[in-house]
Amino acid sequence: MGDKSVPELSRIVRVGEVTSKGRVLKIDARPDECQALATRFDLPSITLLQAKLSIKDGGRAQGIIIEGHIDAELQQSCALSSMPVDELVDDDFRLRLVGSEELALADSEEYYLDPDADDLELLDGDNFDAGEIVAQSLSLMLTPYPRAEGVSLEAVESAKISVNQEPLKRANPFEILSSLKDKP
Repeated sequence: MGDKSVPELSRIVRVGEVTSKGRVLKIDARPDECQALATRFDLPSITLLQAKLSIKDGGRAQGIIIEGHIDAELQQSCALSSMPVDELVDDDFRLRLVGSEELALADSEEYYLDPDADDLELLDGDNFDAGEIVAQSLSLMLTPYPRAEGVSLEAVESAKISVNQEPLKRANPFEILSSLKDKP
């Protein structure tokens, strides 16, 4: 009874079609897919998203190996001013889709403590969504806390804005009435 909605960028690959020689998959996101991803990631816009994936079967122990390159043109909101910040993404990623036994073994051997280790994801079923892998990889490549040109933390501080500052004291409109109470 879970939500089986289709991801914003879906490209289903059948496991049976992946060989040890590998295959190349190119993904060019359509404008509607870019808009849907921008909404999902709370971005003002994604104008371009392209990916080139090399997908090969590494056997039972290695699982399906995916090496990819992502090119994207997008806008984020400045963390300080909310102004739009243009960003170009031009980055590589690598991950392996493995069975539950291999994933459990990696967990027990503290596999993730190695900073150079491949990212592992569970391969569950007879297919996987290469488009969703690209979308998730893109989200990890985004600049955290982007800043618009010319905006600095010092500029915000000089505007005397602080989350720790007490709210401004306003005059109580009923104070005038209390002064009348003492008069005959």
